Amino acid sequence: MSFQKSHSWVHLDGRWLREHEAMIPVENRGLMYGDGLFETILCSQGRLILIQSHLKRFFRGLKLLKLNLSLSSEHLIDLLNEGIEKNDLSKAEVVIRMQCWREGGRGYAATTSKVHYYISFTPLKQHSKSIKEGIALYQSSYTTMPKRAGEHSLKSSNALSYVLAASEAVDQGYDDALLLSPDGYIAESSNANIFWIRSNQLFTPSRACHILEGTRRSALIEKIRLSGYQLFEGEYTTAELYSSDLVFLVNSIQGLRPVSTLNETELSISDDQLVRLSNIYQEAIRN
Repeated sequence: MSFQKSHSWVHLDGRWLREHEAMIPVENRGLMYGDGLFETILCSQGRLILIQSHLKRFFRGLKLLKLNLSLSSEHLIDLLNEGIEKNDLSKAEVVIRMQCWREGGRGYAATTSKVHYYISFTPLKQHSKSIKEGIALYQSSYTTMPKRAGEHSLKSSNALSYVLAASEAVDQGYDDALLLSPDGYIAESSNANIFWIRSNQLFTPSRACHILEGTRRSALIEKIRLSGYQLFEGEYTTAELYSSDLVFLVNSIQGLRPVSTLNETELSISDDQLVRLSNIYQEAIRN
């Protein structure tokens, strides 16, 4: 059966609908204020990758925003699996997006904790580049937004800084954008966490750089600490990247990708380190 996006099954507020039938009011707080959050999950051959980590972050975000979604983790997993089956995607790579926003309309002040939610299922497009080709990064003029305690795991519907940074990079002919922190330290790309390696030492930005802590980042860090590498989280300048053996990005959909250039400068890609880290990464996402 061929997959037609407009006729795919989606889940909206407790009902299964064809995508073209699913409608939400134009005047809603998610659209007007970004008063909500989302989670993006990869399902591979019927397996929900790192699902418990995604749901843990999702429910932490709901709590932070004081949103009450009357569904348990178990019920959500059942809905995700049901959607995969209904769309005949159990043998495919599928991007699942869970979107949740506060009920209500105009006015900045929230007056309720009630929510609306939406779940969609989209087959993953194949990457146009092989992993060894690497990603071309452009150092963006946009920075990460300051985050308070608890917000490092919040995938807010307000992602304008990432949108602007990614668009800026594409306009300049690059694949992705590197965002620095407001203090000028390496933070993350527009859609991924960043790591780099020198000898047997691995480095990644810390929370002080106002990053979004990805589920793949957390899983990889846990495995790296058991692998023989030394891992350091901190505040680093871009000079660190130019002297590294390998710079790479990780996110939930595209996995681990080496970085080949930053602006117009070519970066080293150690094949041995790439193979080793790729194997560790694959172990990290097995759940």
